[in-house]
Amino acid sequence: MKKAIVFGGAGFVGSRLCPILEKQYDLTIVDTFWFWEDKNQYIEKVGIENAKVVVEDTRSNDIEKLMRGKDIVINLSCLSNDTSSDVDYKFTHDVSYNGVMNVFNKAFKKKVDKLIQTSTTSVYGIKQGKMVTEEEVPEPITQYSSIKAELDNVLKYHMKYSDTGITILRPATLYGYSPRLRLDVMVNTLLDRTFRDKKMMIEGGEQLRPCLHVDDLCNAYIQSIENPISNGKIYNVTNENYSVNQIVSLIKSVVPEVELHYQHVIDQRSYKTSSALVKKELGLKFKKKLNKSTIKELYNHIQHSYYDKFGSINMRVIKKLLSEGLT
Repeated sequence: MKKAIVFGGAGFVGSRLCPILEKQYDLTIVDTFWFWEDKNQYIEKVGIENAKVVVEDTRSNDIEKLMRGKDIVINLSCLSNDTSSDVDYKFTHDVSYNGVMNVFNKAFKKKVDKLIQTSTTSVYGIKQGKMVTEEEVPEPITQYSSIKAELDNVLKYHMKYSDTGITILRPATLYGYSPRLRLDVMVNTLLDRTFRDKKMMIEGGEQLRPCLHVDDLCNAYIQSIENPISNGKIYNVTNENYSVNQIVSLIKSVVPEVELHYQHVIDQRSYKTSSALVKKELGLKFKKKLNKSTIKELYNHIQHSYYDKFGSINMRVIKKLLSEGLT
């Protein structure tokens, strides 16, 4: 059985991906567990059965020991999304850039067979509704997406010279349920506001957003591991492109009593992304569509989730870490 290690495995994506991986690989999960009470709560809530779970920071040199004998490295580690990244720029750069570079460097030193980096379609910036392929030049407009673009460039260099098979996945705006539920990604955010306040504050509405269910992204990781054609490739991973108004209408059809309040547009990003390449080369099939059924399913989880009492836990935890000097 091949050995895999996932950095940032206790986050929104990792909490869905790792239970799948541990059934197929000898898996090690590494995280700081800042957003959990401790690793035991994570193991219980996520349902980890076989994987080794380690509390460690990607900025630590000790991660080199954890990579010994590993075949596959998946990096999910970063301070996720623009709002969380903007709390403290120095801290964000240290975690999301220096920490990830440490993962890369140790992976190359250990000569792992496969390295998968999680980027984002946000690297493309404002494209005014243009359909964006992997050939498009990134023009990031936030610290979060700028760091992702810098890391992409580092790996693009190594793709030419390293024996490690490198794949970069650029997921669209994620939605869906995870035991580490994020309420700061668009669809989840709008549903959380609907549940809490019975109203949605909508900026603009005509902006286009590529959307992707977290379970479909998990499938993209599996396909990238299993198919060597993914080595040396960058893939957009997007299922559907929606306007904000279309998403709002879907939510309104499920929760008709929600009030809609429109505001001046602050976020100017509007773009569509193409997943033609990942479908063609990896045969990736998207099983989850953004429709009334998936909206109902997610809304039910939000109503009954452990996290519904905390709201956007990301910023709260980050501010606490900074105030206590634990960063």
